[in-house]
Amino acid sequence: FVNRNQENVGATAAEYFLSRGYRNFAFVGTPLIKAAEWCERRLDGFRSRLKKEGLDSTAFNASTREVSSDFDMESTELTEWLKSLPPQTALYAAWDRRALQVMGLCLDAGISVPGSIYILGTDNDEVLCESFSPSLSSISLDGRNAGILCAQLLDAHMQKRKVEPLVDLAFPRVVTRQSTDEMQVPDR
Repeated sequence: FVNRNQENVGATAAEYFLSRGYRNFAFVGTPLIKAAEWCERRLDGFRSRLKKEGLDSTAFNASTREVSSDFDMESTELTEWLKSLPPQTALYAAWDRRALQVMGLCLDAGISVPGSIYILGTDNDEVLCESFSPSLSSISLDGRNAGILCAQLLDAHMQKRKVEPLVDLAFPRVVTRQSTDEMQVPDR
C-alpha cells in the first residue's frame, strides 16, 4: 500500500507561509460543495500547522452545488470572497490549476498578486506555473523519488521479501516564484 500524506502537503504550505512572516491565511480547494478527500486532507494539514502557532485560516466554499458546478457563477462568489480578504493574505490553493484560476480572478478584480494576496499552488507543473504573470509558486511533490520508492517496494514484493506499507510519498518542497516572492515583516 502506497499513499501520499496529504496533511503533510498542507502543513508544508503553512510552514512556507509562516517562515515568510505571513499572518493572514486562506485556502481554496476543489470547486465542489463537498471537496475531494485529498483536498480536505490538505486543508486539514494546513489548518493544523497554523493552529500550532495560534493562527487561523479561512476557506472558500461556494454557496450551493449549482454555483460550484458553474464556473461563471462560482467565479462571482470567489471574486467577492477574495475582495473580502485582509491585505497581505497568504492563499494556498489545493493544486496549480486552481491557483491559476484564483490568480486570474485576482488580477481581473484589481487585487495585486503579490502585494495584497500571495498565492501558492501544488504540483509544480512548470509549464502552468511559468505561463502566467506573475509566475506561480508551487509545492513540488517530487514524483521522481516517489516513483523510485514505488519501484523498490514492487521489486521487494516480487522477490517475496516482507514489505512494510509506505504511507508518505510526499517529499514536498516549495518552488518560489513571483506569486509569493515578497517577505512579510510584521514591524514596519
